[in-house]
Amino acid sequence: MNAAHVETKLEVVVRYPAATKPFVEPNADPHETIGALKARVLQAFGLTEVHDPNQSTVYFLYHGDAKLEDLS
Repeated sequence: MNAAHVETKLEVVVRYPAATKPFVEPNADPHETIGALKARVLQAFGLTEVHDPNQSTVYFLYHGDAKLEDLS
């Protein structure tokens, strides 16, 4: 018996208030980690996170109102 292969399409839209257009990935890989997606989104918006004792700049992704904290 063969297991059925089901293609899952996933559209990702990320809005950043300072950007004129959202980041849109119409055929995102549903197996990509949130951490990998976040890196691509930050790059697309030209953003860099800073983790420094004197300054910290961190960006978060949300699904609706829920913060996506598990980046794996």
